[in-house]
Amino acid sequence: YHDFVELITTVEDYSVLSYENNLKSADIFKDLYIELMPKAVRHSLGEYFTPSWLADSLIIDAIEQIDNKDDYIAVDPTCGSGVFLVSLIQRILSKYDLTSLSATDKTKLLGEILKRVRGVDINPLNVLTARVGYMIAISPLLQSENRFEIPVYLGDSAVTPEIVYFDKIKCYKYEVASLQGEISTVFPAEIVDNSEKFSEIINMLSKFTGTLDIETLLDYVTQELTESNEDLIKKMREMLEQLKHMDDNGWEGLWVKIVGNFIKTATIKDVDIIVGNPPWVKWEFLPTRYAERIKAISVERHLFSGQSYMGAISLNICALIAHVTATSWLKPTGVLAFLMPKTILTQDSYEGFRNFIVDEENDLRFYLQKAVDWEKAGHPFVDMKDAFLSYLYKSDYIDYSKGVPLTYITKKRNVPTRKINFKHTFSSVRNNFDFASGSLVQLNSDRSGFTFMRDNENIRELSKIIGECEYKCRSGVEFTPREVYMLHGKKAAES
Repeated sequence: YHDFVELITTVEDYSVLSYENNLKSADIFKDLYIELMPKAVRHSLGEYFTPSWLADSLIIDAIEQIDNKDDYIAVDPTCGSGVFLVSLIQRILSKYDLTSLSATDKTKLLGEILKRVRGVDINPLNVLTARVGYMIAISPLLQSENRFEIPVYLGDSAVTPEIVYFDKIKCYKYEVASLQGEISTVFPAEIVDNSEKFSEIINMLSKFTGTLDIETLLDYVTQELTESNEDLIKKMREMLEQLKHMDDNGWEGLWVKIVGNFIKTATIKDVDIIVGNPPWVKWEFLPTRYAERIKAISVERHLFSGQSYMGAISLNICALIAHVTATSWLKPTGVLAFLMPKTILTQDSYEGFRNFIVDEENDLRFYLQKAVDWEKAGHPFVDMKDAFLSYLYKSDYIDYSKGVPLTYITKKRNVPTRKINFKHTFSSVRNNFDFASGSLVQLNSDRSGFTFMRDNENIRELSKIIGECEYKCRSGVEFTPREVYMLHGKKAAES
């Protein structure tokens, strides 16, 4: 156990890099993670690794939806091993002749990429893997004097930091749960928004929380604040006491780095593109405390349908992540581009999500701009056969009764999916697929579900059969395993 903690802590220290690297492929680290983590465990977490070409396809569709195609800022909120991050970086680098760039030009381009491409994941092993993949992707730009932080953070994109005020001082607050209790973290926005300074503070706290007294630590953290007050100082003192308690119980600075990463996600804002493949896990399959936490958030965001039959009070966590990140991080002109299950468009469970309400009072919401149906594309995830689509959402109004553009993609015969998945760009695999156009239409104004249409001329005819159905279908009672139950048998009494 202690060896594992030491390993994670050591690798974490390489968030700030200052050395040259000549490795050329990031794929080996994705494959390494797949080998280390059993398939059953990955799938229980909703993790299905996205082929590079499929990630590239979604990125292309996302870029088409925005105006500033040359200097966009992109975030993958559930970055996994970093496939989308690497694809984004490669797309930026492809516009340059790297061999002709001067040292100054390389440094400038490196800074641009670090600002424009960021990732978040709740799995610590994913974060470490993605950081290494990110570093390898930018390795053509690295020089011995470079010093930078890889912008891939440990965080929960379904539960982002809360903005709170102590008097008029803006702060970021986050509650981190652990087996030893919840850690309530608060840092002034003035500190967190200064990325370099905040990293220095977190590194210092991780090394000296166990040896220095609370007041010394507090003085160091607050020394450069332009303003403070008693309530803020009291709250920060309580936070440091909690962290010191964790350190005294053998965590040796690891929790400091964890809370630092979670708070850093508060700096993600004004994003042009949110892109990725979030976990596909229903909330009832999540740990009880966490499920209750995100259920409350889902209710607050009007994501449930309000019905009580046919599983309509269930929800997949990917829908919550889509709603939270889009409403918290995107620019007004930004786009959310996710790979998500096909059932999102039809099941009652997602009635609230399909409305995608941002501000109920002012009737602000996001609208589905385009979708791509991959059901007949040869199961790109290989180990997972569920039907899924590419979803692209923006704030631009779309009249769903007239249809949303839909592309059907079908894999041609005699080309194995595993062979296709060796490719990295969509252009390199495009010839292996056939394409057809269709539409997604809301035929019933009283329900947000969509109908898949290949021929728009039938929309008017189909709308005639919409009406009230007296029969209510119901799903049966099901048992969702949450824990491992150990049953000890007793000898039957002698008769």
